[in-house]
Amino acid sequence: MAPWGQLARVAWRLVAFAVAFVLLQGIAEAVLAPVGRWLTGQLGSPFPLYPWTTLAGALGASALLLLGVDHRPWGAVGLGAGSWAPRTLGRGAGMGAAAILLTAAGLWGAGALRFEGVPAGGAASGGGAALRGLLTDALRDALGH
Repeated sequence: MAPWGQLARVAWRLVAFAVAFVLLQGIAEAVLAPVGRWLTGQLGSPFPLYPWTTLAGALGASALLLLGVDHRPWGAVGLGAGSWAPRTLGRGAGMGAAAILLTAAGLWGAGALRFEGVPAGGAASGGGAALRGLLTDALRDALGH
């Protein structure tokens, strides 16, 4: 395949993934909204669904393109059977925890680490807005603005 043909195929796949992701995330939000409302009622505080709907959209779009378009196994993107071994999962969890702890240590060292509650309805109604607001606020504080 000519280099421009490969580039066009990559671009098409990226656009197809983005479109599938947006559509499938919207479907996941519609399906999971009653669960989120129920959990919010049970917990007495907002239950954020956006991490789960984002995950559903990403996995669904990956499955659609990987299995349906490219006809390749999950192992092609590092999600084969060996990925579910306890040692592999533990290593991934450890790496994620280390990244969070290093980030928190950096914020703490800069004097920008704060723990604040989200007002009722804030996380559920604003989706990622609470997180984005918290991150930009921490960045502004770290830069002295």
